[in-house]
Amino acid sequence: MRLATLVFAPLAHAFVIPFEWDVRWTTNAVESVLGEKQTIWKMIKDDDKYTRIVRILEFEGSVKKELDKDALITFFAPNNEGLTPPKHRTEEVPSLSYVAQALDEEPWLLDDGGDDDDDKDKKRRRKILKRIAHAVLKYHILPDSHDAASLAQNSTMATTLHPHDGSADGLARRIHIGKELVPPGISINFYARVKSSAGASNGQVHELAHPLFPPASVFDEMFIASRWLSTSTSAIQRVGGAKYLEWGYDREKSKPGKPVFSGTPLTTFFAPSNQAWNCLPHRLHLFLFSQFGRHALRKLLMYHAVPHTLVHAELVHHAEHKKAEAELGSLNDPSFRHEFEVHSALGSPLKIVAEKKRVLPIEGAVVTSMTVNGVSVKVLDVVASNGAWHILDKVLCPPHKHKPHMADTDPWDDWEDWFLTWAEDARIQGW
Repeated sequence: MRLATLVFAPLAHAFVIPFEWDVRWTTNAVESVLGEKQTIWKMIKDDDKYTRIVRILEFEGSVKKELDKDALITFFAPNNEGLTPPKHRTEEVPSLSYVAQALDEEPWLLDDGGDDDDDKDKKRRRKILKRIAHAVLKYHILPDSHDAASLAQNSTMATTLHPHDGSADGLARRIHIGKELVPPGISINFYARVKSSAGASNGQVHELAHPLFPPASVFDEMFIASRWLSTSTSAIQRVGGAKYLEWGYDREKSKPGKPVFSGTPLTTFFAPSNQAWNCLPHRLHLFLFSQFGRHALRKLLMYHAVPHTLVHAELVHHAEHKKAEAELGSLNDPSFRHEFEVHSALGSPLKIVAEKKRVLPIEGAVVTSMTVNGVSVKVLDVVASNGAWHILDKVLCPPHKHKPHMADTDPWDDWEDWFLTWAEDARIQGW
Protein backbone atom coordinates (compact mmCIF):
# COMPACT_ATOMS: atom_id res chain seq x y z
CA MET A 1 0.00 0.00 0.00
CA ARG A 2 1.38 3.36 -0.97
CA LEU A 3 2.78 5.80 1.54
CA ALA A 4 0.58 8.39 -0.11
CA THR A 5 -2.36 6.98 1.79
CA LEU A 6 -0.66 7.44 5.14
CA VAL A 7 -1.02 11.20 5.14
CA PHE A 8 -4.78 11.62 5.20
CA ALA A 9 -5.12 12.47 8.89
CA PRO A 10 -5.54 16.18 7.99
CA LEU A 11 -8.86 15.26 6.36
CA ALA A 12 -10.25 16.28 9.74
CA HIS A 13 -9.81 19.90 8.71
CA ALA A 14 -12.12 19.35 5.78
CA PHE A 15 -14.96 18.54 8.18
CA VAL A 16 -14.68 21.84 10.00
CA ILE A 17 -13.38 24.36 7.43
CA PRO A 18 -16.33 25.10 5.11
CA PHE A 19 -14.95 27.91 2.95
CA GLU A 20 -12.71 27.91 -0.10
CA TRP A 21 -10.41 30.84 0.72
CA ASP A 22 -8.53 33.16 -1.64
CA VAL A 23 -5.35 33.90 0.32
CA ARG A 24 -3.37 37.06 -0.40
CA TRP A 25 0.29 36.09 -0.30
CA THR A 26 3.34 38.31 -0.30
CA THR A 27 5.72 37.52 -3.13
CA ASN A 28 9.35 36.83 -2.30
CA ALA A 29 10.60 36.35 -5.86
CA VAL A 30 14.36 36.23 -6.25
CA GLU A 31 15.65 38.88 -8.67
CA SER A 32 18.76 38.60 -10.82
CA VAL A 33 21.53 41.17 -10.88
CA LEU A 34 19.81 42.85 -13.84
CA GLY A 35 16.61 43.25 -11.83
CA GLU A 36 14.65 40.68 -13.85
CA LYS A 37 12.94 37.61 -12.44
CA GLN A 38 14.83 34.36 -12.76
CA THR A 39 13.47 31.05 -14.01
CA ILE A 40 12.05 28.64 -11.47
CA TRP A 41 15.16 26.46 -11.71
CA LYS A 42 17.57 29.33 -11.06
CA MET A 43 15.40 30.61 -8.18
CA ILE A 44 15.38 27.38 -6.23
CA LYS A 45 18.99 26.54 -7.11
CA ASP A 46 20.11 29.82 -5.50
CA ASP A 47 17.95 29.37 -2.38
CA ASP A 48 19.47 27.50 0.56
CA LYS A 49 16.12 26.13 1.71
CA TYR A 50 15.80 24.04 -1.47
CA THR A 51 19.16 22.24 -1.55
CA ARG A 52 17.59 18.78 -1.18
CA ILE A 53 15.04 19.16 -3.97
CA VAL A 54 17.78 20.73 -6.16
CA ARG A 55 19.93 17.64 -5.60
CA ILE A 56 17.03 15.38 -6.62
CA LEU A 57 16.41 17.49 -9.74
CA GLU A 58 20.08 17.31 -10.70
CA PHE A 59 20.07 13.54 -10.12
CA GLU A 60 16.95 13.03 -12.27
CA GLY A 61 18.14 15.41 -14.99
CA SER A 62 15.16 16.05 -17.28
CA VAL A 63 12.65 17.88 -15.05
CA LYS A 64 15.10 20.63 -14.13
CA LYS A 65 15.17 21.53 -17.84
CA GLU A 66 11.40 22.04 -17.73
CA LEU A 67 11.86 24.40 -14.78
CA ASP A 68 14.36 26.43 -16.81
CA LYS A 69 12.32 26.80 -20.02
CA ASP A 70 10.24 29.80 -21.08
CA ALA A 71 6.92 27.90 -20.98
CA LEU A 72 4.76 29.01 -18.06
CA ILE A 73 4.34 26.42 -15.29
CA THR A 74 3.71 26.16 -11.56
CA PHE A 75 6.11 24.22 -9.36
CA PHE A 76 5.41 23.02 -5.81
CA ALA A 77 8.85 22.92 -4.22
CA PRO A 78 9.31 20.91 -0.99
CA ASN A 79 11.77 22.66 1.29
CA ASN A 80 14.68 20.97 3.07
CA GLU A 81 12.63 20.36 6.19
CA GLY A 82 10.04 18.45 4.19
CA LEU A 83 12.69 16.26 2.58
CA THR A 84 14.78 15.53 5.68
CA PRO A 85 14.99 11.72 5.97
CA PRO A 86 13.68 10.12 9.18
CA LYS A 87 16.11 8.59 11.66
CA HIS A 88 15.04 5.10 10.66
CA ARG A 89 15.00 3.90 7.07
CA THR A 90 11.54 3.97 5.51
CA GLU A 91 9.84 1.50 3.21
CA GLU A 92 10.77 1.56 -0.46
CA VAL A 93 7.91 3.73 -1.68
CA PRO A 94 7.67 5.99 -4.75
CA SER A 95 8.27 9.34 -3.05
CA LEU A 96 10.73 12.23 -3.06
CA SER A 97 11.47 11.51 0.60
CA TYR A 98 12.65 8.03 -0.34
CA VAL A 99 14.82 9.37 -3.17
CA ALA A 100 16.31 12.02 -0.87
CA GLN A 101 17.12 9.36 1.72
CA ALA A 102 18.72 7.13 -0.92
CA LEU A 103 20.91 9.99 -2.16
CA ASP A 104 22.03 10.65 1.43
CA GLU A 105 22.89 7.03 2.14
CA GLU A 106 24.23 6.06 -1.29
CA PRO A 107 26.24 9.05 -2.62
CA TRP A 108 27.58 6.94 -5.50
CA LEU A 109 24.15 7.40 -7.12
CA LEU A 110 25.07 11.00 -7.98
CA ASP A 111 28.22 9.96 -9.85
CA ASP A 112 26.80 7.88 -12.68
CA GLY A 113 29.67 8.54 -15.09
CA GLY A 114 27.21 8.72 -17.95
CA ASP A 115 25.65 5.44 -16.79
CA ASP A 116 28.77 3.51 -17.81
CA ASP A 117 29.01 1.78 -14.46
CA ASP A 118 29.92 -1.89 -14.89
CA ASP A 119 27.93 -2.91 -11.82
CA LYS A 120 24.55 -4.04 -13.18
CA ASP A 121 22.89 -3.82 -9.77
CA LYS A 122 24.03 -0.22 -9.35
CA LYS A 123 22.82 0.71 -12.83
CA ARG A 124 19.45 -0.88 -12.15
CA ARG A 125 19.16 0.87 -8.77
CA ARG A 126 20.03 4.23 -10.32
CA LYS A 127 17.55 3.70 -13.17
CA ILE A 128 14.69 2.82 -10.79
CA LEU A 129 15.33 5.82 -8.56
CA LYS A 130 15.45 8.16 -11.55
CA ARG A 131 12.11 6.83 -12.76
CA ILE A 132 10.58 7.36 -9.33
CA ALA A 133 12.02 10.86 -9.11
CA HIS A 134 10.78 11.75 -12.60
CA ALA A 135 7.20 10.62 -11.99
CA VAL A 136 6.85 12.25 -8.58
CA LEU A 137 8.48 15.50 -9.72
CA LYS A 138 6.00 15.68 -12.61
CA TYR A 139 3.23 15.48 -9.99
CA HIS A 140 4.65 18.69 -8.45
CA ILE A 141 4.12 20.68 -11.68
CA LEU A 142 1.01 22.35 -13.10
CA PRO A 143 1.04 23.12 -16.84
CA ASP A 144 0.43 26.86 -16.43
CA SER A 145 1.30 29.71 -14.07
CA HIS A 146 -0.92 29.96 -10.99
CA ASP A 147 -0.30 32.27 -8.06
CA ALA A 148 -1.99 31.66 -4.71
CA ALA A 149 -5.10 33.65 -5.65
CA SER A 150 -5.46 31.56 -8.82
CA LEU A 151 -5.00 28.27 -6.95
CA ALA A 152 -7.62 29.27 -4.40
CA GLN A 153 -10.32 29.57 -7.05
CA ASN A 154 -10.18 25.84 -7.82
CA SER A 155 -11.03 22.63 -6.02
CA THR A 156 -8.76 20.35 -8.06
CA MET A 157 -6.18 20.94 -10.78
CA ALA A 158 -4.40 18.70 -13.31
CA THR A 159 -0.66 18.15 -12.96
CA THR A 160 1.83 17.17 -15.67
CA LEU A 161 1.93 13.55 -14.47
CA HIS A 162 0.03 11.20 -16.76
CA PRO A 163 -0.62 7.54 -15.86
CA HIS A 164 1.15 4.70 -17.64
CA ASP A 165 -0.81 1.91 -15.98
CA GLY A 166 -4.10 2.20 -17.88
CA SER A 167 -5.86 4.06 -15.07
CA ALA A 168 -8.11 7.14 -15.14
CA ASP A 169 -8.68 6.83 -18.90
CA GLY A 170 -5.29 8.52 -19.39
CA LEU A 171 -6.28 11.73 -17.60
CA ALA A 172 -3.50 13.60 -15.83
CA ARG A 173 -3.14 13.03 -12.10
CA ARG A 174 -4.82 15.81 -10.14
CA ILE A 175 -4.15 17.64 -6.88
CA HIS A 176 -6.73 18.83 -4.39
CA ILE A 177 -6.60 22.50 -3.39
CA GLY A 178 -7.67 23.11 0.21
CA LYS A 179 -8.28 26.53 1.73
CA GLU A 180 -8.34 27.31 5.43
CA LEU A 181 -9.67 30.33 7.27
CA VAL A 182 -7.86 30.06 10.59
CA PRO A 183 -5.03 30.54 10.08
CA PRO A 184 -5.56 31.58 6.45
CA GLY A 185 -3.66 29.36 4.05
CA ILE A 186 -3.63 26.87 1.19
CA SER A 187 -2.88 23.16 1.44
CA ILE A 188 -2.39 20.58 -1.29
CA ASN A 189 -4.01 17.14 -0.95
CA PHE A 190 -5.03 17.97 2.65
CA TYR A 191 -1.53 17.63 4.12
CA ALA A 192 1.04 19.78 2.27
CA ARG A 193 0.67 23.39 3.37
CA VAL A 194 1.94 26.18 1.13
CA LYS A 195 4.39 28.19 3.23
CA SER A 196 5.26 30.91 0.70
CA SER A 197 4.79 31.79 -2.96
CA ALA A 198 7.06 33.52 -5.45
CA GLY A 199 6.83 34.68 -9.04
CA ALA A 200 9.42 33.60 -11.59
CA SER A 201 10.06 34.57 -15.20
CA ASN A 202 8.45 31.30 -16.31
CA GLY A 203 5.73 30.85 -13.71
CA GLN A 204 5.20 30.43 -9.99
CA VAL A 205 6.95 28.61 -7.15
CA HIS A 206 5.02 27.51 -4.06
CA GLU A 207 7.08 26.33 -1.10
CA LEU A 208 5.73 23.18 0.60
CA ALA A 209 6.49 21.87 4.07
CA HIS A 210 5.87 18.30 2.80
CA PRO A 211 6.47 16.63 -0.56
CA LEU A 212 3.46 15.50 -2.58
CA PHE A 213 2.65 11.83 -3.06
CA PRO A 214 0.87 10.72 -6.25
CA PRO A 215 -2.54 9.46 -5.15
CA ALA A 216 -3.38 5.85 -4.42
CA SER A 217 -6.56 4.07 -5.50
CA VAL A 218 -9.99 5.04 -4.19
CA PHE A 219 -10.23 2.09 -1.82
CA ASP A 220 -6.68 2.37 -0.48
CA GLU A 221 -7.26 6.00 0.43
CA MET A 222 -10.65 5.31 1.99
CA PHE A 223 -9.17 2.47 4.00
CA ILE A 224 -6.52 4.72 5.53
CA ALA A 225 -9.19 7.31 6.36
CA SER A 226 -10.87 4.72 8.59
CA ARG A 227 -11.32 7.24 11.39
CA TRP A 228 -14.28 8.52 9.38
CA LEU A 229 -14.94 5.68 6.92
CA SER A 230 -14.33 2.41 8.76
CA THR A 231 -17.98 1.35 8.38
CA SER A 232 -17.94 1.93 4.62
CA THR A 233 -14.62 0.14 4.08
CA SER A 234 -15.72 -2.79 6.26
CA ALA A 235 -18.95 -3.02 4.29
CA ILE A 236 -17.09 -2.96 0.97
CA GLN A 237 -14.76 -5.74 2.09
CA ARG A 238 -17.66 -7.78 3.44
CA VAL A 239 -19.38 -7.89 0.04
CA GLY A 240 -16.14 -8.36 -1.92
CA GLY A 241 -16.36 -4.92 -3.52
CA ALA A 242 -12.78 -3.70 -2.99
CA LYS A 243 -11.72 -4.77 -6.50
CA TYR A 244 -14.27 -2.34 -7.96
CA LEU A 245 -12.59 0.59 -6.19
CA GLU A 246 -8.96 -0.51 -6.49
CA TRP A 247 -6.42 -0.37 -9.29
CA GLY A 248 -2.90 -1.65 -8.87
CA TYR A 249 0.00 -3.82 -9.93
CA ASP A 250 -0.89 -7.52 -10.05
CA ARG A 251 2.16 -9.46 -8.87
CA GLU A 252 0.69 -12.87 -9.66
CA LYS A 253 -0.18 -12.12 -13.29
CA SER A 254 2.80 -9.90 -14.11
CA LYS A 255 5.96 -11.17 -15.80
CA PRO A 256 9.38 -9.53 -16.12
CA GLY A 257 8.99 -6.59 -18.48
CA LYS A 258 5.24 -7.21 -18.81
CA PRO A 259 3.41 -5.61 -15.86
CA VAL A 260 -0.26 -6.38 -15.42
CA PHE A 261 -2.65 -4.13 -13.52
CA SER A 262 -6.00 -5.22 -12.16
CA GLY A 263 -9.07 -3.73 -10.56
CA THR A 264 -11.18 -0.87 -11.86
CA PRO A 265 -9.27 1.79 -13.82
CA LEU A 266 -11.81 4.61 -13.39
CA THR A 267 -14.56 5.10 -10.83
CA THR A 268 -16.12 7.59 -8.44
CA PHE A 269 -17.46 6.62 -5.04
CA PHE A 270 -19.71 8.57 -2.70
CA ALA A 271 -18.68 7.22 0.68
CA PRO A 272 -21.07 7.51 3.63
CA SER A 273 -19.23 8.53 6.79
CA ASN A 274 -19.44 6.47 9.97
CA GLN A 275 -21.91 9.02 11.29
CA ALA A 276 -24.05 8.58 8.18
CA TRP A 277 -24.32 4.82 8.76
CA ASN A 278 -25.12 5.41 12.43
CA CYS A 279 -28.04 7.63 11.42
CA LEU A 280 -29.81 4.71 9.72
CA PRO A 281 -32.66 3.09 11.69
CA HIS A 282 -31.14 0.70 14.21
CA ARG A 283 -32.93 -2.39 12.87
CA LEU A 284 -31.82 -1.60 9.31
CA HIS A 285 -28.21 -1.16 10.43
CA LEU A 286 -28.28 -4.53 12.20
CA PHE A 287 -29.85 -6.20 9.18
CA LEU A 288 -27.38 -4.82 6.65
CA PHE A 289 -24.37 -6.08 8.60
CA SER A 290 -25.85 -9.44 9.52
CA GLN A 291 -25.41 -12.63 7.50
CA PHE A 292 -28.93 -12.14 6.13
CA GLY A 293 -28.36 -8.62 4.77
CA ARG A 294 -25.19 -9.06 2.71
CA HIS A 295 -27.06 -9.06 -0.61
CA ALA A 296 -28.92 -5.87 0.30
CA LEU A 297 -25.72 -4.24 1.58
CA ARG A 298 -23.98 -5.01 -1.71
CA LYS A 299 -26.80 -3.38 -3.68
CA LEU A 300 -26.79 -0.33 -1.44
CA LEU A 301 -23.03 0.16 -1.88
CA MET A 302 -23.36 -0.24 -5.63
CA TYR A 303 -25.87 2.61 -5.55
CA HIS A 304 -23.04 4.83 -4.22
CA ALA A 305 -20.54 3.85 -6.96
CA VAL A 306 -20.26 5.45 -10.40
CA PRO A 307 -18.12 3.19 -12.64
CA HIS A 308 -16.20 4.43 -15.68
CA THR A 309 -16.76 8.04 -14.62
CA LEU A 310 -14.73 10.74 -12.92
CA VAL A 311 -16.87 13.21 -10.99
CA HIS A 312 -15.34 16.34 -9.51
CA ALA A 313 -17.06 19.57 -8.59
CA GLU A 314 -15.42 21.23 -11.61
CA LEU A 315 -14.90 18.28 -13.95
CA VAL A 316 -16.85 15.27 -15.26
CA HIS A 317 -15.34 12.63 -17.54
CA HIS A 318 -17.22 9.60 -18.94
CA ALA A 319 -14.71 7.03 -20.17
CA GLU A 320 -17.33 4.55 -21.35
CA HIS A 321 -19.04 7.15 -23.52
CA LYS A 322 -15.66 8.15 -25.01
CA LYS A 323 -16.36 11.82 -24.41
CA ALA A 324 -13.71 14.42 -23.81
CA GLU A 325 -13.62 15.63 -20.24
CA ALA A 326 -16.19 18.35 -19.59
CA GLU A 327 -15.02 21.29 -17.53
CA LEU A 328 -17.96 22.44 -15.43
CA GLY A 329 -16.16 25.62 -14.50
CA SER A 330 -13.15 27.13 -16.19
CA LEU A 331 -9.99 27.76 -14.18
CA ASN A 332 -10.40 30.79 -11.94
CA ASP A 333 -14.16 30.88 -12.61
CA PRO A 334 -15.56 32.68 -9.53
CA SER A 335 -19.01 31.11 -9.63
CA PHE A 336 -21.18 28.52 -11.39
CA ARG A 337 -24.06 26.09 -10.84
CA HIS A 338 -24.40 22.87 -12.80
CA GLU A 339 -26.99 20.10 -12.54
CA PHE A 340 -26.31 16.78 -14.25
CA GLU A 341 -26.90 13.04 -13.93
CA VAL A 342 -24.51 10.13 -13.67
CA HIS A 343 -25.38 6.45 -13.40
CA SER A 344 -24.57 4.22 -10.48
CA ALA A 345 -23.30 0.65 -10.75
CA LEU A 346 -26.94 -0.40 -10.64
CA GLY A 347 -27.72 1.69 -13.72
CA SER A 348 -29.93 4.05 -11.73
CA PRO A 349 -29.41 7.81 -12.11
CA LEU A 350 -27.85 10.03 -9.47
CA LYS A 351 -28.63 13.73 -9.68
CA ILE A 352 -25.56 15.87 -8.99
CA VAL A 353 -25.66 19.59 -8.24
CA ALA A 354 -22.22 21.26 -8.22
CA GLU A 355 -22.05 24.89 -7.23
CA LYS A 356 -19.43 27.54 -6.56
CA LYS A 357 -20.44 30.84 -5.00
CA ARG A 358 -18.70 34.02 -4.07
CA VAL A 359 -18.76 34.78 -0.36
CA LEU A 360 -19.58 38.43 0.23
CA PRO A 361 -18.37 40.78 1.59
CA ILE A 362 -15.02 38.90 1.70
CA GLU A 363 -13.13 39.78 -1.46
CA GLY A 364 -11.98 36.75 -3.44
CA ALA A 365 -13.54 34.14 -1.15
CA VAL A 366 -15.60 31.35 -2.70
CA VAL A 367 -17.40 28.29 -1.39
CA THR A 368 -17.69 25.11 -3.50
CA SER A 369 -20.39 22.57 -2.73
CA MET A 370 -21.98 19.45 -4.14
CA THR A 371 -25.13 17.46 -3.47
CA VAL A 372 -26.08 13.94 -4.61
CA ASN A 373 -29.81 13.34 -4.77
CA GLY A 374 -30.13 16.23 -2.36
CA VAL A 375 -27.61 14.81 0.13
CA SER A 376 -24.77 17.19 0.98
CA VAL A 377 -21.19 16.15 0.23
CA LYS A 378 -19.27 16.73 3.43
CA VAL A 379 -15.77 16.37 1.92
CA LEU A 380 -15.56 16.72 -1.84
CA ASP A 381 -13.03 16.05 -4.55
CA VAL A 382 -10.56 13.67 -2.89
CA VAL A 383 -8.27 12.73 -5.77
CA ALA A 384 -7.29 9.10 -6.44
CA SER A 385 -5.21 7.27 -9.04
CA ASN A 386 -8.30 5.63 -10.50
CA GLY A 387 -10.85 8.40 -10.03
CA ALA A 388 -12.24 10.35 -7.12
CA TRP A 389 -14.21 9.91 -3.94
CA HIS A 390 -16.38 12.11 -1.77
CA ILE A 391 -17.70 11.79 1.78
CA LEU A 392 -21.45 12.01 2.45
CA ASP A 393 -23.13 12.90 5.72
CA LYS A 394 -26.06 10.59 4.89
CA VAL A 395 -26.48 7.17 3.24
CA LEU A 396 -28.15 7.66 -0.15
CA CYS A 397 -31.73 6.44 -0.10
CA PRO A 398 -32.67 4.62 -3.33
CA PRO A 399 -35.80 5.73 -5.24
CA HIS A 400 -38.89 3.84 -4.14
CA LYS A 401 -42.62 4.07 -3.71
CA HIS A 402 -43.27 5.00 -0.14
CA LYS A 403 -45.78 6.56 2.14
CA PRO A 404 -46.17 10.35 1.99
CA HIS A 405 -43.61 12.06 4.20
CA MET A 406 -43.25 15.45 5.74
CA ALA A 407 -40.29 17.42 4.47
CA ASP A 408 -38.29 16.81 7.64
CA THR A 409 -39.05 13.07 7.86
CA ASP A 410 -36.26 10.54 7.39
CA PRO A 411 -36.86 8.70 4.06
CA TRP A 412 -35.49 5.51 5.69
CA ASP A 413 -38.26 5.41 8.35
CA ASP A 414 -40.45 2.97 6.38
CA TRP A 415 -37.58 0.91 4.98
CA GLU A 416 -39.21 -2.39 5.95
CA ASP A 417 -42.04 -1.66 3.47
CA TRP A 418 -39.84 -1.33 0.39
CA PHE A 419 -36.09 -1.82 0.89
CA LEU A 420 -35.96 -5.63 0.63
CA THR A 421 -38.02 -5.54 -2.56
CA TRP A 422 -35.74 -2.87 -4.01
CA ALA A 423 -32.63 -4.94 -3.16
CA GLU A 424 -34.05 -7.95 -4.95
CA ASP A 425 -35.13 -6.00 -8.03
CA ALA A 426 -32.11 -3.68 -8.48
CA ARG A 427 -30.24 -4.44 -11.68
CA ILE A 428 -26.62 -5.58 -11.26
CA GLN A 429 -23.78 -4.30 -13.46
CA GLY A 430 -20.90 -5.41 -11.26
CA TRP A 431 -19.93 -6.24 -7.72
